[in-house]
Amino acid sequence: VGELVRLYEEVIAEHMAAPPPDRALEARCAAAHLREMSLFFWRQREVIYGSTPFRVTERLLRTPVIGRLSRLFARGLAGRRTG
Repeated sequence: VGELVRLYEEVIAEHMAAPPPDRALEARCAAAHLREMSLFFWRQREVIYGSTPFRVTERLLRTPVIGRLSRLFARGLAGRRTG
């Protein structure tokens, strides 16, 4: 425990001695990170929506009678889960 306290105090001392943060640089870095994550999620979304199982499921659910029965069946299964 004493070692952790010393480490914590050392980190606090380093932080206090550091120059003030560059807010503009932090904002640019945050924007770059968000842009990268956005592109990553967009690519994942395209892969999922372009997959055969997703397209077949969507087509099935849009089919008038089969789609309605599929939804009712899925809701019935979801309601039976215990958790």
